[in-house]
Amino acid sequence: MPENKEQRSAMRFSTHCTVELEEGTGVTRNLSTAGFCFTTAEAIPLNSMLRCVILMPKKQGQIIRLRCEGQVVRCNQTESGWDIGVSFTSFEW
Repeated sequence: MPENKEQRSAMRFSTHCTVELEEGTGVTRNLSTAGFCFTTAEAIPLNSMLRCVILMPKKQGQIIRLRCEGQVVRCNQTESGWDIGVSFTSFEW
């Protein structure tokens, strides 16, 4: 039986944060230091470069804004929209 080995280079953490795109919004499914996956209403072409802001809630109603750029490495249609996988090229807090 073949082994099912993890292909990711960093551990992912389940999240539910708003993603602000140049056109539209989404919601993260998971996040790591290497990239993130989110769900959105519109498809985003594979290999396209994406700029966005991830709004991460902090204590007492504060929000951390993670500004990031990355390459779209996955785009799959689901019942709830499109799952988009992004590999970070840069990010800043």
